[in-house]
This record gives sequence, C-alpha cells and structure tokens, in this order.
Amino acid sequence: MKKMFYTILVTLALFSCQLNQQTFDYQGYYETFTKTQEEYRQTLSIIQNEQNYNVYFSASKIKGKPACQFSGTAKLKNNILWVNIANNKNNQVLMSLIPTSDKLAVEVFTQKFEERFTMMQYCSGGASLAGKYIKK
Repeated sequence: MKKMFYTILVTLALFSCQLNQQTFDYQGYYETFTKTQEEYRQTLSIIQNEQNYNVYFSASKIKGKPACQFSGTAKLKNNILWVNIANNKNNQVLMSLIPTSDKLAVEVFTQKFEERFTMMQYCSGGASLAGKYIKK
C-alpha cells in the first residue's frame, strides 16, 4: 500500500510539473554577444505567424554585403523551434532553436551533428548560423 501511495504521489508531482512548465516566448529580437556596438554581430528575429514562426537571420556587413542571411518558417514541437534549412525541397536538414535554461537566449544548431555545415551555406567568410543568440 505504501509503495502504491508513493507511486501515485510521484506521478501526480510529475504531472503537476508538466502542467506548470511554460512554453518559451520565442517572439522577439536576438543578437550574438559582442562587447561593443562596432563589433561583428549576428542577429535573429522571430515573429509568430499563427501556428508557425518566421525566423530571420542576418549579420554585420563585410565589404558592403551582409555576412549571413537566411529566412524560413519554423514549427514549434516540444518547446523547440524546428526549421528546414535544406536548399533542396526534397531534402530535410533540421535546425533547432532551443531556449537556454535561464530563458535569456536560444541556442541554434542542427538536429544531426554531421549536418552542421549546412548552416554555413547562408554565410560568407566561414561564418555559420549556429550559436547562442541573446534576447534583447
């Protein structure tokens, strides 16, 4: 009886935690960390559009051209934003935007480690969309 009571108590506690877990508010403007305004920076804008999110990446200009540019539609699943960054519509390379534990930023990376170089296709000079973007 005592074991069954404990099991029910733990189950209720876990269920309560799941109910109280809030979805991260992705909408907003983000930047990579820089010490001064003049330094190279990458930016991310996220705008909710009904069930999906529009994501826009850009970066400081180098030789008059933005170093990174990407826009796409992300879908929210399990409190993670997922966006297909494949150039070919028949292919799928998923990039994730995951809130940091302190809820002050998002970490951007690919679902599969070996696909990380795809994030470089949208940048020049060896840059990548990957990284930590701090919410402003």
